Amino acid sequence: MQHQSGKASDQDAYELALKALGYKERTESELRRWLAEREVGEAEIEEVIALLAEAGAIDDASFARRYADDKRLLAGWGPVVSLRGGPWSG
Repeated sequence: MQHQSGKASDQDAYELALKALGYKERTESELRRWLAEREVGEAEIEEVIALLAEAGAIDDASFARRYADDKRLLAGWGPVVSLRGGPWSG
């Protein structure tokens, strides 16, 4: 619920963030942008991001690993091969 100023309260911002994460996993940057587009103030965004990060609800490193794994599986790529130290390293 938004207040008369048109800005979301901290609780509203937190609920908005949970709603966004319920639809799909997002990076911290995506979630910041999504909240800003809904006129959530910068201070509220900072607080919500801190709470969600502390709770493990947003984790960019974990997101990147899952994203890469999903792309690899869906595209039929084989296991990732490191060229460093292998026969191709020269």
